[in-house]
Amino acid sequence: MGIWVYDPKEKNKLFKADMGISHESINTMEVQHFLDGIKARQYWLVCDCRSPAPIMYIRRNKNGGLGLVNHSEFGIHSTDCDWCTSVKGAPKEYTTVDDQGANSSKSDNFLLYRNFKSELTPITISPTTNTANKVNPIDRLVRMVWQLADNAFNQFYFADEQQTDLFTKLMRMKDQADFIRLGSHGSLKENLFIGVLGFNELKTTMANKHKDDPKIRHQALLMMFATHIQIKGFTVRITDESGRVVFIDNVMKPAIRINRLTEFDVPALIVLAFCFEDQDQNHDELVVYKWFSQAICSEEHGVLVLTNYEALLFDLASKYLNEFLERHDMPSSSSFYLSRPIIPFEDDNTGYYYQPTFIFTANYNSETSRSSIIVLESEPDLGDEDLDLNRVILTDNFKNTIEFDLYKHKTIEEIKMQFEYLLDDVFSKTIFDLCSKN
Repeated sequence: MGIWVYDPKEKNKLFKADMGISHESINTMEVQHFLDGIKARQYWLVCDCRSPAPIMYIRRNKNGGLGLVNHSEFGIHSTDCDWCTSVKGAPKEYTTVDDQGANSSKSDNFLLYRNFKSELTPITISPTTNTANKVNPIDRLVRMVWQLADNAFNQFYFADEQQTDLFTKLMRMKDQADFIRLGSHGSLKENLFIGVLGFNELKTTMANKHKDDPKIRHQALLMMFATHIQIKGFTVRITDESGRVVFIDNVMKPAIRINRLTEFDVPALIVLAFCFEDQDQNHDELVVYKWFSQAICSEEHGVLVLTNYEALLFDLASKYLNEFLERHDMPSSSSFYLSRPIIPFEDDNTGYYYQPTFIFTANYNSETSRSSIIVLESEPDLGDEDLDLNRVILTDNFKNTIEFDLYKHKTIEEIKMQFEYLLDDVFSKTIFDLCSKN
């Protein structure tokens, strides 16, 4: 079964949607861009699961993403089709789920594990894409942690300010967790524990909850920074930034993969989701079916990155920004910062999602100027039209959008030298634009 683009005026199929539109891919940037183009041309989609072909409209949901809605009269699919719904206002008419889209707006409600009535299966969400690098599907746990890091401003480096230590960054993330519900288990903050000492508190809290009400699959999160991670069988050995060691037993599945990084890239943020496997399980036998670790730029910054080169370049950019500002006389009321956006965000005008590698922002007298940097670690496909489209979108939303073709440089020293040239250009143009506004 496939999806076709349909012209309602000519009443005929135009071409087949080759990228494979499905419930799993509906929220990816590739499909969202495709749907946006089809919608702009006032075309419909039809499914070839039966004849006559069921009609589907493209509709924007409340989070800004695009989904498909079956025609109330001519949208009846074959019963074995994935797009079959009860039409005429059925509650499952939309294909997108409000808090599951990888590119949707931030969610205030998550659930890590299903209750005991169903099989113990971690809940995941749809994949997304990066403008420069293809990324593996984003799991719900990863998405939630990214949201906390973003809300806590952990993805920012503010020039000429004292840097926040790693433990404080974790506590800021926990504070942000107070605004998120963990299903029927209360706020995420109530179920989030920090560091080695927090792990002991987690075990005690979960044991008491399980003894009081064993019919509910209680769940909790442990979050800490790690300088060393070792895996042996079903046990994960973690060393934190202070040298303290904790052993996590009953880790039943491998870590969730994030891009090309593995669970051994350190320093890293490590997050584990605990629960009980069944109602009769001993109250001290916690299991972990979902966990991941993600490298940070350095112990100094604690900024989450997706590749080792990002860590190198962000650390270089933060140092060079301070050197740049020292060489130039800036007003005392001005502020400058770098950020590594971990979550794709939406353009208010186009509705597209985009995710530059780094953003440089300059503020003065209530005026703001921004520039973005896209790091290309591998040579792009010349036929990748979406990449060209993203370049146009980024140029429209930032004063400057500059690409750094990292793959063209052969040594680390050459990469550093060329990136500093680029940074000088980005900083100068952004600040000049800011000055022109004042």
